[in-house]
Amino acid sequence: MSADESSLSWKRAVETQKYWSGDGLVVCYDELTGDTHVVNEFAANLLDILSDEGVSTDNLCASIPNLSVPEEQKSDFLEYVNNILLDLCEYGLVEQG
Repeated sequence: MSADESSLSWKRAVETQKYWSGDGLVVCYDELTGDTHVVNEFAANLLDILSDEGVSTDNLCASIPNLSVPEEQKSDFLEYVNNILLDLCEYGLVEQG
């Protein structure tokens, strides 16, 4: 992952209601549009951490509670998180900013 990708800024695009299914999946419901999206629990936790203000992928990862990523795996983990955020962006749940 390049330095530019890890410093991308992300923010929540919409406020959603979240319903945990108990099997590792979460249904996110946007009351304004009626759209529903099924995401994994990790993606739902990222949505909970994001705010209306932009935050970089690096800072977002640093905000994840109880997370310890070995230094040699940090780049791969940042890329993983960035890919999740790109998917959430396609769903209209987050936006770059």
